[in-house]
Amino acid sequence: MSRTRFSLKEMETLKENPWVSSVSALRVQYSEEFKKHFIEEYEAGKKPTEIFRECGFDPKVLGYKRIERATYRWKRMDVDTED
Repeated sequence: MSRTRFSLKEMETLKENPWVSSVSALRVQYSEEFKKHFIEEYEAGKKPTEIFRECGFDPKVLGYKRIERATYRWKRMDVDTED
């Protein structure tokens, strides 16, 4: 499986986003606030790429597969934490 690496410029741009907690060439870690915001917006009917775009991310840089996988993880995380 090949992984898309971020360029140095892309990494710098991602690091400047307040919704990002850390970035490496292969990985982006999003803040807990972003994850909560994402779930709220998603449950309100917005599409994942729309939410990322509105929060200052370029879906083409992140890659649609990363967004898809994050959506899946965060939806599960939200369900797992409900009482």
